[in-house]
Amino acid sequence: MAQIHAHLNQISVSGNFGAPDVRPFVAVLHKVVRDRGYKNVTIDLTDLRAAFEVGILPIVPVVERYRLRDDCDVTLVLPADQKLSALFVNTNWAHFLAPLQYAQSSMRSHLHLPAQNYRDLSTLSAAVDNIMNIVLNTIPDLQRTQLQALEWSIQEISDNVLNHSRSDLGGYIQASTFSNRRLVEFVVCDGGVGIPTTLNMSSNHPLALEQAIKEGITRDPNSNAGNGLFGSLEVSRLSRGAFSINSYCGALFLTNSGDVRSVYERVPYLGTSVTASISCSDSELLINALTFKGKKHVMGFDYLDKQFGSSDTVLTFHMSAEAKSFGTREVGRLMHNKICTVMASDLSLPVVFDFKDVPIISSSFADEVFGRLFADLGPMTFVSRFQFINVNTTVRALVDRAIMQRASSDAYMRAQAHLDSKKK
Repeated sequence: MAQIHAHLNQISVSGNFGAPDVRPFVAVLHKVVRDRGYKNVTIDLTDLRAAFEVGILPIVPVVERYRLRDDCDVTLVLPADQKLSALFVNTNWAHFLAPLQYAQSSMRSHLHLPAQNYRDLSTLSAAVDNIMNIVLNTIPDLQRTQLQALEWSIQEISDNVLNHSRSDLGGYIQASTFSNRRLVEFVVCDGGVGIPTTLNMSSNHPLALEQAIKEGITRDPNSNAGNGLFGSLEVSRLSRGAFSINSYCGALFLTNSGDVRSVYERVPYLGTSVTASISCSDSELLINALTFKGKKHVMGFDYLDKQFGSSDTVLTFHMSAEAKSFGTREVGRLMHNKICTVMASDLSLPVVFDFKDVPIISSSFADEVFGRLFADLGPMTFVSRFQFINVNTTVRALVDRAIMQRASSDAYMRAQAHLDSKKK
C-alpha cells in the first residue's frame, strides 16, 4: 500500500502504488483542488518504491479532468529511484500526468504496450493491433481461439469507452504480457459519466455494476448486444485470471474462487476503470468463453486475417513491418514465436516471407528464425510451406547458411534419424 499525504498544494506519495491506492489518491486530489482551491498542484513521487499499471493508469483520466475542468496545472516530481523514474517516462505515465513537462514516449517494447490515449476507432484499432502483435511475439503456441478471445475482450472493453462513456477525454489503455506465466493483463479507463449513469441508475446504486456484467445488458439494445463486460468477465474467469471494475461508488471483482463480488465505495471514482488479466495456460478453457444466449460467438474477421491475410490463399509476413532491426537473437526468438502461432492458425496455407526494404539481417536472427524452423519442421515441410520473395543476395545467403548449419549439426542428424526409424 502507498502512503498519500497532502500539505498545502503538494501531494506526496510513497511506498508501493497499486489498485487499492486509486481511490485514496482521488480523495486527496479532490481535497487539494476542490476543497482548498489550489490551481497548481505538485504530485511528489520522490519516495515511491514501486508502481503498477493497475494503479497508475486509472488516476490519469482523473488528473486530466481536474486539469481541463478546474483549470488546474499539475507538476510531477518523478521517483528518486532511477529505474522507477524511467518506467514512468517509458510507459507514458509521466506524459499523461504532466503533459507540459514530459513528452510522449517513443519506446517500443516487445512485452508491453505503453499507455495510449484513444478518441476514435482508428486510434483504438491501432492500440488493439499493437497488443495482439505483442501477444504473438511473447507467448508461444497459442491457438486461434485463444487469440480471438483475447482480441474480442480487449476490443469490447475499450470500445465501450467510445460508445457509452461520453468522455471528452476519450479512453486510456495499457497492456503487459508475462511470457513465463503465459498471462496478458490490460487496463482500460476513462473520465466519463460512469456505468451507473449509462444504465440510468443512481451513481451510488449498489447493484449498478452487477447489472452491467449481466448478459445482454446495454443502454441501447438496438445498436448493442450488451455482452462486452459479461463476455470479458467470462474470458477472465474461465482462464482463471482476474477482473475488476471501478465506477463512481461501485467496485466489482472476481474472487479467487471465480465468484463475482461487488462493494460500495465511499470515495467515488470519477469515470470507469476496467482491469483484466487472461491466462493462456490452458487452451481448452477459452473455447466456450464467448457463448451468448447458448450460441458460441464466432469472429468473422480477426487480427490474423487483418495482419497476415489468412482469409486469402497465403499467410504473408511483411518483414520490414515486423521489427525496426533484425540484429539480435532475441528479436529472432520473438519472431519465431509469432511465425509458429500464425502457421498453426491454418495448416493448409503456404507462408510467404516478404523481405522488401530489408537490406540485412544478422546470422543469429537467421538461425533463430529460419534455422530453427528448418530443424523443427524438417526439409520437406520447410520447402513445401515457405516461400521467400524480394530477398536480396546477402539476406538469402544468410538464411541459406543458417539452414545448412542446422542441417549439418549432429543434433539435427540424430533427430532426423529417429524420425525416419519411427516411420519405418
